[in-house]
Amino acid sequence: MMPTTIHDRKELQPTPPQAERHWHSIWLIWLSFVTLCLVLGGMNLYSAAYPMGDVLDVYRGWTEEVANGSIPGIDAPYVYPIVSLVPMLLAGAVSGGDRFGFGVAWLVITSFAWAVLIAYLTLWKPRSSTAAGRRRIAWWTVAALAALGPIALGRIDSVTAPLAVLAMLALRRHPALASAGMTLFAWMKIWTVAPFAAAFLSERQSRRRLTIGAVGVCAAVLGFALTLGGWPHVFSFVTEQTGRGLQVESVAATPFVWLAALGVPGYEVYYSFEILTFQLRGEGTDAAASFLTPFMVVALALIGAVMVLRRPGSEAGQRLLMPLAGSFTLVLIVCNKVGSPQFSCWIIAIALAGLLLEGERWRAAAFLSLAIALLTQWIYPWGYDSIQDINVSGAMMVTIRNALELVLCAWMLRELWRRTHERSADALPDTGMAPANDSDCAR
Repeated sequence: MMPTTIHDRKELQPTPPQAERHWHSIWLIWLSFVTLCLVLGGMNLYSAAYPMGDVLDVYRGWTEEVANGSIPGIDAPYVYPIVSLVPMLLAGAVSGGDRFGFGVAWLVITSFAWAVLIAYLTLWKPRSSTAAGRRRIAWWTVAALAALGPIALGRIDSVTAPLAVLAMLALRRHPALASAGMTLFAWMKIWTVAPFAAAFLSERQSRRRLTIGAVGVCAAVLGFALTLGGWPHVFSFVTEQTGRGLQVESVAATPFVWLAALGVPGYEVYYSFEILTFQLRGEGTDAAASFLTPFMVVALALIGAVMVLRRPGSEAGQRLLMPLAGSFTLVLIVCNKVGSPQFSCWIIAIALAGLLLEGERWRAAAFLSLAIALLTQWIYPWGYDSIQDINVSGAMMVTIRNALELVLCAWMLRELWRRTHERSADALPDTGMAPANDSDCAR
């Protein structure tokens, strides 16, 4: 029997003064969120550090290619899954192709995506017994966006991260719909495959409905691509990544970063005009880059094998969802030859879902996520000159951030291992914030 959670108790109706305080808190959260979006928008548009370069130059460039009759992912190779073009084309349509207008439209789109999540956290059943806990998590969300800085709104991941959180919350009651959502977001940015795989392995009773949702979306996307004649390039986002070098901010690059920072001959940072990123050159860097992708696949397969071999029951499987999703996501990051700042959006999304589904139990992961986001902003955009010039200061920033990502990955794996070896589902205590076996998101 699962432990009694706050959602199993009778809903508490606040007194009028309490209700008034609730609405004051909600208004303050929204005021803080909107103000933060305006501040981050201003940073993206006007900062000399140019944090929105990918959006204004690369994303907008892809929309111009579409306007000229060549669709990335259909008529030519493309580094992202094809559905990622949808918000870009929307920004292009609204802005009319104007460069500044494209940036503003993009910021509105990503702010709206986060606003949908904030609306759930603050406006869904605002008088229920779980509302106070969700409002606290809303404050955490605002703090996480502030910690991450301009990138929180300035990449395609800013669209997928908040919506993926809602999909994870809907898994228990609407698995087919949640699966369809996560699959659609994976066709924008591949990382949401991680929580989908976690749900498929842990939620044994929902696998058929999870499969239906995923297959339906994939069939629609691939069918659309096929009708446009894009079959040869629809999976180019996979092949385009295989030839990349070792990006300077990646976890595996850390020792080579120090070799370059200390002036060891043969090690240097260079800019790849093909991939549009800073990579490392020197003995061992190519071998490391070639090794990382198969190593990542093996690591993910081993984690999945642990789940299959343990064959947890339905209740135990539900308790494994979040640590498994976190383990998959962190392995995707720490075993990656890329170390893009937007990866922190993935971490924030996993931490948010963990807080909502398991509450206080995820406090350590949430704290580490905030620290990683803050260090990521310190690295990019504000301290990126020291990364390009590869001095000791830059090496130190990257090392600390990457070390925290490894610590968080270890925390996820430890939590997953511990739960797979617990004999009783009762070993997961009542969090007082969200149940281990249900989510009021789907009510």
